[in-house]
Amino acid sequence: MGWKETRVQDERLLLVEEFTAGERSRAEICRRYGVSRKTGYKWYEQFLLHGLAGLADLSRRPLHQPNAVDEETVEGILEARARYRVGASASSRPGSNASIANASGPRHPRSEAFFNASD
Repeated sequence: MGWKETRVQDERLLLVEEFTAGERSRAEICRRYGVSRKTGYKWYEQFLLHGLAGLADLSRRPLHQPNAVDEETVEGILEARARYRVGASASSRPGSNASIANASGPRHPRSEAFFNASD
């Protein structure tokens, strides 16, 4: 036998329907659905105010981000990174083929002379 697939919104609707039927106590209904009474009442109130849409999950994204960087600053940073070629890129990440190839030999003429002197 397979798992019974249900949507959260459907389960909440069943809880609300049982609330309105009044055959059992609301505390008992909440226990059956594994939610607190506070949550059960919240879903019921949301259903009364907004209908079926009130039972959907709401976004938890904050409405305001006080430490967010404004778009102009972000564009300036990206422009500077592109112009001066600074910051991490895919080819400079550890383990990439480009980073291994770039790390294989010396870059500065004096260091090259140092390494060649030991031959």
